[in-house]
Amino acid sequence: MLARHFSFIDRSHSLHALRLSAWAGLAAPILLALATLILGALTPEYSHRSQVISELAAQGAPYSALMSAAIVAFGLLLIAFTPAMFAAHRPGASAAASALAIAVAGLGLVVAGVFRCDPSCSLERVSSEMATHMWSAFIASWLLALAPLGLAVRLPATSTGHRYYASSLLAGLGMVVMLFVAMAAGPEDPNIGWLQRVGLTILAAWLIASALRVQRAIRTRHREG
Repeated sequence: MLARHFSFIDRSHSLHALRLSAWAGLAAPILLALATLILGALTPEYSHRSQVISELAAQGAPYSALMSAAIVAFGLLLIAFTPAMFAAHRPGASAAASALAIAVAGLGLVVAGVFRCDPSCSLERVSSEMATHMWSAFIASWLLALAPLGLAVRLPATSTGHRYYASSLLAGLGMVVMLFVAMAAGPEDPNIGWLQRVGLTILAAWLIASALRVQRAIRTRHREG
């Protein structure tokens, strides 16, 4: 049974609360993707290929407030997803570290949403607000890349669990590679937008897969009573 692969399937946890937590993990990447696509389409001359998402929330951008709110909401949803991620894996330092990484990353994204880029995210005379945004987003990005790797440290022997944890390993490695590629390319690279979005797509796929797996386990536990 799928439920046997989860540490939270016992009476000491609230299935309703964990279900809501899992929904937060499912909603987070969908919200960010929709906000980016819609606001990017509405912003004149915005290029998903050459511009990062932060530019949609930069000072002076036509929909800056909406994109900033979406980034803050994304961070809050990640924080809300933390209980389900922690409960859904075998107790241990790796599960705790991964859940903590997601929570701190969510907090970092909230900060990145509150403190915005300078106009067009220009690197000339970077303001303290933009520096806060950049460092918060940078740290959050690395924590989100490392979170799946933390789970993959303990590959279970069962085939069902093995597939999920192996995919977490691949997702983490993929995000780490994309972060290094983006750093090597630099912010002025004409494809920096695509590089960022490839990494975020990997993250979104992992978050959605994790949230759906928790939801399935909750349904199994509910049927078993």
